[in-house]
Amino acid sequence: MKNINRIVFIFLIGILFSCSKSSLSDIELNNPELLRVNVCISQDENNQREVFVRIRDKNFAPVEFKGGRVLINRISSKYSRSSGNISLMQRGYVYNVLDNYESYFDIEIWYNENDSYQFRVDRNIGFSGFVENQDIKNKEGVDKSYIQGNSTIKDTPFMNGKIEFEYKLLKSQS
Repeated sequence: MKNINRIVFIFLIGILFSCSKSSLSDIELNNPELLRVNVCISQDENNQREVFVRIRDKNFAPVEFKGGRVLINRISSKYSRSSGNISLMQRGYVYNVLDNYESYFDIEIWYNENDSYQFRVDRNIGFSGFVENQDIKNKEGVDKSYIQGNSTIKDTPFMNGKIEFEYKLLKSQS
């Protein structure tokens, strides 16, 4: 019984520390190589669409920029928990997509007040766009399957010179 209690205690401590922000959140960053960047785009059966930019340190702890920000299509995204089907409840920068016709996303990561890196997520890296604005959750006989994939944007200033990109979108109902 003591061994089980120890295992549970160690597991709970691990969860507690994995949920806490990185110490990089307390300083203004000048070195983007300290950051792991991952972009997730998701669309669920309720037609909720989200772009989620996950910023992590070397230990995968979430980073909230001090003096920085993340812009997606020139709109400042808020630091909060994701509701997307890839990164549910993880913390990062969230952009809720309102326009069904957005077929690309220009992302600017300002890791301090003066320095940023810009890139585009579009067909060239695997984002095919969202399916039509439809709510299929309660429709009988409708295929509710997804297309999903991932790719890497290389030659960036971030950790290992890359940004990971992944998506999970509804398949078109044809």
